[in-house]
Amino acid sequence: MATRLTAAGRTTPSIHSTPKPVTLKKLPTSTPARTASATLLKLSDGNDVSFASFKTTPAALASLAANRSALAKFLEKTALHVSKVVPESDSAQQSLRPFTGDLGKAIFDFAEVPSSIPETAASRATRAKAHVAAGTLAAELKKTGGQLYVANWNNQDDTNVNTLIAFNKKTGVVTFLKIYPAV
Repeated sequence: MATRLTAAGRTTPSIHSTPKPVTLKKLPTSTPARTASATLLKLSDGNDVSFASFKTTPAALASLAANRSALAKFLEKTALHVSKVVPESDSAQQSLRPFTGDLGKAIFDFAEVPSSIPETAASRATRAKAHVAAGTLAAELKKTGGQLYVANWNNQDDTNVNTLIAFNKKTGVVTFLKIYPAV
């Protein structure tokens, strides 16, 4: 039980409810998303590019969305564990923020696709293929609808794991695109 200050300057007891645990059912991953994830992983020489969608009740997601800290905790934790490749660090920091901007460009940038200097025809071709894969993943992520977020795990040294999240509380679907680039 906590207390809150009223407009009259008195304190009154208040009960802060926490959302119930959310049970997620994994949905099948579309062939374009699976293929684009594998392509981007190969072209980036990264550690992980994982795409996964989950379904729960719209009421469960609406309950989470009503509690900002519970939503952040749920999305950050789920984002890291979308695949078996989970980074470890004692000094890691996590953040969650609404995503704005060009989704395809963000996916490409998060993958950190290498290029040669000076850039060669082969390097340009690799980056062009990676842009196509990123565009496909952006389109697949947008199919979920709802709000877009980006969760970041950062070990304060050389590793950033970014997960783009589509959170649709009307349909109960949450889609994660986790990108863990090469270190």
